[in-house]
Amino acid sequence: YWSGGASFGDHQLTWYDRSGKALGNVGAPARLIGFALSPDEKTVAVPRSASAGPTDDIWLHELVRGVDTRFTFESSGSRTPVWSPDGLKIAFTSPCGQYDDDFKNSTIFLMNADGTDIVPLLKDPGGDFDPAWSPDGKRIAFVSIRKGRSQSFMAEVATNIIASLIAPASDVEEMRYPAWSPFGNQLAFAAKRYGAYQIW
Repeated sequence: YWSGGASFGDHQLTWYDRSGKALGNVGAPARLIGFALSPDEKTVAVPRSASAGPTDDIWLHELVRGVDTRFTFESSGSRTPVWSPDGLKIAFTSPCGQYDDDFKNSTIFLMNADGTDIVPLLKDPGGDFDPAWSPDGKRIAFVSIRKGRSQSFMAEVATNIIASLIAPASDVEEMRYPAWSPFGNQLAFAAKRYGAYQIW
């Protein structure tokens, strides 16, 4: 759970149980934009500022020891981390501007969870962001503005083959945050229509 409102001030990650009872905080308050819990639930990947600068990098917070390790060192920023189902890799977006929706020149990278071997997901990036790894680990759904407006795409991890998933209707202003069903046969996503986001 991520508390602190919609602004880019400090936020506090907090554990809650299913009844809504707070169980404890995770790390110290910081300027956070999203997070991703590892499949084994031992580590949280969190984009945050290393200093007072406008860009973020991804840090790994070990829940048992409470230790933070910087994962990315991109001068242009990194956000939207997502773990592979086996926990061995992390996909993320870079470069990122100061604001959450500033992904004009971004691409999606894959890197081993130990911080080695960074590679781009696609050979031809085009403003790609919001990666979502399929349950079988073979595909990544993402959002891209490569066709002039944000829409959902899918890429095969092994081959880099890309396919358009959903062509947005004319009244859809923006698409964000694809999420796979547990069996990998459906995708949910957020679509902004008439100024408000809805889940489809």
